[in-house]
Amino acid sequence: HGKAFFSSASQPHEYFCNSSIIYRDLKPDNVGFDLRGNVKLFDFGLAKELQPHQKLSNGSYKLTGQAGSYRYMAPEVANKLPYNLSADVYSFGILLWEVVSMDIPFDGLSVKMLHDMVANWGQRPECNPLWPAGLQDLMKSCWDANKGRRPPFSKVIAVLEKEVA
Repeated sequence: HGKAFFSSASQPHEYFCNSSIIYRDLKPDNVGFDLRGNVKLFDFGLAKELQPHQKLSNGSYKLTGQAGSYRYMAPEVANKLPYNLSADVYSFGILLWEVVSMDIPFDGLSVKMLHDMVANWGQRPECNPLWPAGLQDLMKSCWDANKGRRPPFSKVIAVLEKEVA
């Protein structure tokens, strides 16, 4: 069931990436299941269609900063810097860690401390060394501080299909 969950949870985001829609609020509260057990996303209040004319020369967009939930928010979003679809990949990596670890990332931290640790100091959740190396590498690439090094969702799905059986 883990393989089906992660593959189907990332597929809506692959659709968004192919259609230039950024979700901006991927977190457990916004993920659910339909009657057939398919993963569904809820609450599209922060989703935005990215317009080609808004694109900056570096491939980012000047969008509302601090959009979403801090625990799952990419550092560039938290710091009100231009960002792109890779911000959703970051959020997915944190969500993936939460599901695999069955723990809440950065639990008990204030918003300020969370912002300082993650956005300013580059802190990320600790991966369990017993987890498959490919899964650990995927998480770490999803939450890379350099948004240009984060994988597209198509690669995330491919790795999950290989690693989670």
